[in-house]
Amino acid sequence: MSTFELSSTIFLWLGFFTLLGVNLILMRQIGILYERVAPAGALSTASRLNVGMSPPAHKIVSLSGQNIQIPNKEHLDHTGGTFVLFSSPDCPVCKKITPIVMSVLHRHIKIDLVIASAGGNLEKHVAYIKNNKLTRETYVVSDELPLSWGISKLPYGVLLNARGEIAAFGLINTREHVESLFEAYRLNVPSLQAFLSNPPAGAADKIHVVKTKDNGAFHG
Repeated sequence: MSTFELSSTIFLWLGFFTLLGVNLILMRQIGILYERVAPAGALSTASRLNVGMSPPAHKIVSLSGQNIQIPNKEHLDHTGGTFVLFSSPDCPVCKKITPIVMSVLHRHIKIDLVIASAGGNLEKHVAYIKNNKLTRETYVVSDELPLSWGISKLPYGVLLNARGEIAAFGLINTREHVESLFEAYRLNVPSLQAFLSNPPAGAADKIHVVKTKDNGAFHG
């Protein structure tokens, strides 16, 4: 092997180990940055709702003809609460977030789901139910419910506890937003933002919100 070839080989190996070291340092810094980035919670915009209050009650007929009381405190006593998803067949983000809500609720089997949608073409609601594998028994169409609760943008989630009181609420455009409502409920705080702005000791170990790359803009 000539001197040139030997020198080239040495420089190539030095370059390789240098790049390897730089990549390891970058991986460590990215990991630290990822841990420091706080999970984004659902944005609470309904001015008429407050955590701990009992929202205005409504008796609504579902698309199956069944009377549904929201909140139904007698029924809630036998469950862990109710998640009311304000949605619409005409909302593009709602079509994306509905299966995500269903997926999250699979891990919270004691939480009932009610889909609340505004009036409109009945055929669109029926197609929406079919496409998202929902049930008519828990699907209600009402213009009064979102107005009385101050819901002006979609998709919107309101989580009620076992006493029929509001545990968490907010705009939900991503899985992370949906998870943040359940996380706020678990931590017994008004919102994840409030918890992070004044975290108690060991707060980082208590947060289990799923971090995703899912993004989206709300529809309103």
